[in-house]
Amino acid sequence: MAAGHENENTAEFRELMRESVKTFKIGDIVKGKIIEVKNDGATVDIGYKADGFVPASEIVDSKGNIKFKVGDDIEVLIQNADTKNSVVQLSRQKVERIRALEHVARAMANSTPIHGEVTSKTKGGLMVDIGVPAFMPWSQIDTKPVKSLDSYIGKHIKALIINYEEKSENIILSRKQLLEREKEMQEKRRSEIIKDGNTVDGVVRTITDYGAFVGVEGIDGLLHISDMTWGRIKHPSEIMKTGMKLRLKVLRYEPESGKLSLGLKQLEENPWMKVQDEFKEGSKVRGKVVNITDFGVFVELKPGVDGLIHKTDLSWERRLKHPSKYLSVNSVVDAIVLNVDPESKKIALGYKQLLKNPWEEIVERYTTGTKINGTITSITDFGLFVEVEKGVEGLVHVDDVAWSKKIKNPLSGYKKGETLDAIVLSVDKNNQKLSLGIKQLGPDPWRNLSKRYKKGDVVKGTITGKVDFGVFVEVEDGVEGLIHISEIENNKDTETAAEAYNIGSMIECAILNVDEINRKLSLGLKILHKQKEKMVIKEYLKTNEESVSNIGELLKLKGNGK
Repeated sequence: MAAGHENENTAEFRELMRESVKTFKIGDIVKGKIIEVKNDGATVDIGYKADGFVPASEIVDSKGNIKFKVGDDIEVLIQNADTKNSVVQLSRQKVERIRALEHVARAMANSTPIHGEVTSKTKGGLMVDIGVPAFMPWSQIDTKPVKSLDSYIGKHIKALIINYEEKSENIILSRKQLLEREKEMQEKRRSEIIKDGNTVDGVVRTITDYGAFVGVEGIDGLLHISDMTWGRIKHPSEIMKTGMKLRLKVLRYEPESGKLSLGLKQLEENPWMKVQDEFKEGSKVRGKVVNITDFGVFVELKPGVDGLIHKTDLSWERRLKHPSKYLSVNSVVDAIVLNVDPESKKIALGYKQLLKNPWEEIVERYTTGTKINGTITSITDFGLFVEVEKGVEGLVHVDDVAWSKKIKNPLSGYKKGETLDAIVLSVDKNNQKLSLGIKQLGPDPWRNLSKRYKKGDVVKGTITGKVDFGVFVEVEDGVEGLIHISEIENNKDTETAAEAYNIGSMIECAILNVDEINRKLSLGLKILHKQKEKMVIKEYLKTNEESVSNIGELLKLKGNGK
């Protein structure tokens, strides 16, 4: 009974198998679920009485590991139904090939790019795995000439299918045509987006000293440092970082050359448009020092608006120090608006105008003839600068150091930092000049000189200098006279007559003329010699009047000592 029942079950199962096989055809593609995975393959429930089986060789990866696990859905092709062993033979690879060819057909029909991996090179080009083998001719690899194919092997690429023969399954690819199409599409999109005045999105690529290069629609545009902000920055890196995303305005685009100029500050209102209303001339303002240069101090009055305090408007001092000695960066400062020029984006500020001007009282305190005591601040070729009080300096000109002109370097005896007395000679309030004198502390030797020296007076002096036209003689401290070469007696060669006189030696001469106003003293020798001749004649006439026949003989006798 049992045996008979078993035979009935077996016959029933076989009948069901035959019926199930009849419900699908060999070559059909069905979906199933993996219910068991072994080393030799995977068992798949395909919804029929009998399970299907996929060999391991069809479901392994490049390393030999099975790509699926229990529970995974899988699409397979029915190859054969083994009713004897109750197993349906399935194929995964055939499904993948069919799907790949279907994808190729759609891509060909729709001109859509297809992805693949370059597997090897041939004499004429590259072999590419796009699910099925495809060939890319050498001429279709790139828009530029390709010298070597080795660098492409193993790379994943995109390409267009330019030829597909369904029967032979020959597939020809072109990466070149895809690149050309993408370039054309990009240029078309670029021409629509990048127009002068348009707003675009970009990413900072690189930063330089003069600006930043920003990628916009496949090209790099220059964002110059002057177009980054209405404010003042020293370097683009202060507000820019590589990779930063920006919203920018197209200032100028030249499609032919590809040159693109971008602006960031142009998306904001120009703060200089209202400065004339906000900062009136003569008004007091407050700002932060943002930069100090050799010529002045820049003060930020509001974001994007700086004013300049020129170095001449920092202090009332005539001899100005470097601007950094008066103000420092980041300090808050008050100033007076001197001038506003919106077109040139310039605001002139004054700092000293808020300080008391020491020169207002200088004229009253330092009248002509006032004696002062000050400190030497500097020594130049033309004189001494002397600080008489803080912020007030006077100049002792080299000509006002000493009355005597025989001193070669009248400044040599003075040192910076030492104090000295001087006399105020004049005060120029408008030009902030105070003239001082040292020699004026003593009497002027030329004063009343005409009363001390009369024409014909014989004086002794020291030879201080020789020139082509004569000899200079100091007759007293601070008073020099000139013996003109025409006054040098018995000179045969007037150009060399002065060579007979030595600097530093004493000489006796006569006063010819005194000019106190022009400080000129004329001296002579001829008149002195004539006076001596008269004295000699007078003396000898008294004693030897009968023994000489004429004056010449008398002088000759006197000269011989007879």
